[in-house]
Amino acid sequence: MSEGSDPKKWVTRGVFWREFAVGDAIGRPLAESAYRTPHFPEGITATDLRLADATKQRATLAFWFLCNLKPYDLTGGHYFSFGVPGRGFGEAPWAPTPVVAAAPIDAEFSEIVDDEQRSAVAKMFPGEWMWIEPPSQPGATSPQELRSAGDLQAELLTRLDQLADDLRRLVPDHGGMGHNLPPDELPVTLEEQAAGLTAIERTLTAVASGDARDAESRWSDVRPYLEGVRSWLAARLNDLAIEGFKSVGKKLGTLTVMALAAQLEHNSHVIQQLLTALAKLH
Repeated sequence: MSEGSDPKKWVTRGVFWREFAVGDAIGRPLAESAYRTPHFPEGITATDLRLADATKQRATLAFWFLCNLKPYDLTGGHYFSFGVPGRGFGEAPWAPTPVVAAAPIDAEFSEIVDDEQRSAVAKMFPGEWMWIEPPSQPGATSPQELRSAGDLQAELLTRLDQLADDLRRLVPDHGGMGHNLPPDELPVTLEEQAAGLTAIERTLTAVASGDARDAESRWSDVRPYLEGVRSWLAARLNDLAIEGFKSVGKKLGTLTVMALAAQLEHNSHVIQQLLTALAKLH
């Protein structure tokens, strides 16, 4: 199947438009949305998600939510609302709009997942939330669709810096995010974190030098640490899907680190696509 963006609806993080290809099962839609998750790194289509059991549905919706939203705060950020004079749609960083979890979940999944499962996931995330990035409008250019090598390099450098920052926060210094979790409950060890940060730094150097092939080679050294985070997150999402917020959320740090791991998972996939696109230009 080939990938693109859904021409008919908003575009959110972790979602892509998958087109029917030779070899796909007869009777499937010619094209439909698909959702990337730690359980389905290549994506689960809307059709397959509709037919999935409750645990897979809840885990998919929970990952999508953590990928796209964060607890509401007044310090700034994008909002998903009407534009204001002189600013584009969703580009007023001083005016975030709070939402409750049910609103974006229903907007994304009302035609795919039934009310009972959507409501169960919404209850996992009480309080007010805000978009990390506003959903893109139909036809918008995604980062991995940037055309010039310079644009791709700039986007890669930004995302690799963010990836390194997220990896540091997964195993923080005393008093940092997730510190209330014991070491054996964190996604990576201090040793894995140090090795992963070194591999990311080498990838950054290769990207900055313009050596796309070397960047891809260096990135392959980062991936084992990301796969460890993915496995950890998949297990925690299963816990959340089966037991709900009260069990997983009894330690606030668990849900906090899950959210951070979701951002890392999304960002790492975009980086892989950007590296592939950059290599094709050389």
